[in-house]
Amino acid sequence: MARKFIIPVWRGLPAVRLLFSFAPGIYLQWQYKLPPILLWLFGGISVLLFFLLRLPAPATKYRWRAATGFLLCICLFCAGALLTWYKNPHHHPLSIQKRYTGTETLELVLQDTTVQRPNSWKALARIRGLISSNKIEHAHGLLWVYFARDSSFNGLPAGSLLLTRAIPQPVTSTGNPGA
Repeated sequence: MARKFIIPVWRGLPAVRLLFSFAPGIYLQWQYKLPPILLWLFGGISVLLFFLLRLPAPATKYRWRAATGFLLCICLFCAGALLTWYKNPHHHPLSIQKRYTGTETLELVLQDTTVQRPNSWKALARIRGLISSNKIEHAHGLLWVYFARDSSFNGLPAGSLLLTRAIPQPVTSTGNPGA
């Protein structure tokens, strides 16, 4: 009787094999906040060793194929963790979370036109800066801006500049995913 050979899914889909190393880096960085200097160190050493193991003769490269695969996994793990670290707005030096104290005036630019809702108007605004009594600082961030519904207000176009002293508040969830 002939044996059936079962080929695992990840053999035919190389991107899936890469995802198995990349995704844990994202997850662990999100959960445990690994320091980026450590990730750069491990990632750099693994890249260096990976390329050093690619230099020898083909017979030697074949002998070290498991080590090169492991080093590639470490590189992808570190890349996923570093991507998560640097894309997190809390770690950006101009982030509004680091600079805003509640006493400054926020300079906002609307990213899109205001959208009418049942009891309000809503728009996405980009923070351009913080204006205090003696200086203007650049800052980055996005805010949802809500305007009270009024018969005299007909919305604002994209690119409108707003100045506000209102303190940003987190949007609270109603618990209903359909709302």
